Amino acid sequence: MKKALSLLLCALMLLPLLSSCASAHLEDTPAQATKEELVEKQETAKEETTEKVEKHNYPEIKDKLSWEKIKSFPIAPGSGMTTDQLRQLCADFFRYSKSALWTPSTSWDYIRNASGTQDKMQLGVVYGGLPYIGLASCSIYRLMDWYDEETGVVNMSEATKFPKHFGNQCSIASHWGWARVINSAKHTWTQNMTYANGFLRVGPYTYDETITDFSKVGGTVDICAVNGEQKMYESYAQLKMADGLVYYTTAGHVIMCTGEPVVVRNNGVIDGEQSYILITDQGQAWKEYTGKEGDVYQMKASIDKKVSFASLYKGCYLPFTFAEFLGTDPCEATVCTFDYEGESISIETLRTTTVTTNYAISDLYAIVRDKDGKIVATKVERAERGSLRSADLSSVVFATSLSKYCDGSHTVEVVCQLGTGERPTLYKGILTK
Repeated sequence: MKKALSLLLCALMLLPLLSSCASAHLEDTPAQATKEELVEKQETAKEETTEKVEKHNYPEIKDKLSWEKIKSFPIAPGSGMTTDQLRQLCADFFRYSKSALWTPSTSWDYIRNASGTQDKMQLGVVYGGLPYIGLASCSIYRLMDWYDEETGVVNMSEATKFPKHFGNQCSIASHWGWARVINSAKHTWTQNMTYANGFLRVGPYTYDETITDFSKVGGTVDICAVNGEQKMYESYAQLKMADGLVYYTTAGHVIMCTGEPVVVRNNGVIDGEQSYILITDQGQAWKEYTGKEGDVYQMKASIDKKVSFASLYKGCYLPFTFAEFLGTDPCEATVCTFDYEGESISIETLRTTTVTTNYAISDLYAIVRDKDGKIVATKVERAERGSLRSADLSSVVFATSLSKYCDGSHTVEVVCQLGTGERPTLYKGILTK
């Protein structure tokens, strides 16, 4: 009897604790909160706890990434540049995007692709460009959001919160090179890089020009097989600087031609083993490079890699170009609009007003400043694919995190980073409720 009574008392003593644990579990369950509430909590926490990068004996970088170097590339739209100049700009900017040097604030382990492959970046190592991450979309413009120009250090605690916003992959990496001048093509993902979407055939090979997705026709494998080796070789021979090549099966790869073809013929027939092009791409393997000022760094290869026609054919690559490179579509002046005017703007209007442009958007910002011009809050909508030309701030701007700035003394700016290199301020006004 005493034993039973003792067990009962223990059970009664445990009840409040069990009840407390159950309550805590329910409070932490995401299903109990709306998406908006969760995002607001994340944004508020981010503003209230600005994490400083710990001091460390970071490696010295002689040729650091900088806004000055990014801005040294000419703005092409509406400039009247020749097609050769447009091609050179795209190739040069892609090369720079891959070789722009920085070092991480901390080491980082991550998964780089859909197969679950583990990868890592290490403290104390200098890196060029961006890490490969499948379906990721970063540009070097965006990298500057986490970068300290004085030290060359990227704040990894901020940059890696959303890995797909930090890394990039083959088609998006090359896209930011072409985005400096191209708006005739609709770029979503690798399988959509077809003639119908503005990726025009180079050379005599052919395929159904109405298809919008290579997965609907057996990929590029069937297309190469139907055209045959010599016809594909003749097509590779007509590539020019900044043209592209794509292959697609159930997955794919995109590369940029960054060197004119070297064509070797035997009795008029192209020797595929001896003929080659130079290519630049975003691969998955780290490779050591040495920069022009002697910096030794790791980069996801490759820059100006020699690839034979035979390798391209075996890889089932289709060469393509763009109307702007052919002179059949002008590199037109940039048009970027914000569909609101007024001296002040409410949070709800700021959330839903749309930015529209004729060139690709990398990032859209709402920047809040106090009466002295100091930035007190920044909300950013990140492009998650290529050729995004319309965006709003509805997924990052909420009343909870911004209402404290609606006192009549704070202003908000809407700034858009474009793939052309332009960064227009589209609106500036007083923030209101």
